[in-house]
Amino acid sequence: MVKPIGSKWVFPIKLCSDSSLDYKKAQSVALGNRKEYGIGYDRTFAHVAKMTTIQTILAIIVSQSWPLHQIDAKNSFLHDDLKEEIYMRLPSGPSTSIDVCKLRQSLYGLKKSPQAWFEKFCTTT
Repeated sequence: MVKPIGSKWVFPIKLCSDSSLDYKKAQSVALGNRKEYGIGYDRTFAHVAKMTTIQTILAIIVSQSWPLHQIDAKNSFLHDDLKEEIYMRLPSGPSTSIDVCKLRQSLYGLKKSPQAWFEKFCTTT
């Protein structure tokens, strides 16, 4: 039997560089922090570049006069497919006829989200 994980609403506020309000948003996040190693997940490793590696690469780029482009992957954790079955209780709110849902894609708060994003990134051409 699969035990569903919990979820909750979070309400981040994004500010502009001058500290004025840019926008507010609401998002549902999984309470993956309550899962136990070996029961709810096994691997969570995700590659992270060290700052010295980034500085070395930037130095090479500048010394060779290579063009440099920057990207921002918005909502990156939300675009990868889950390989295992994860069920989540919906956050409290207006009553609905659905109490539990099966996740098809990763969600913020899951322990496997960083690793799943990296795997998706590596296989995308």
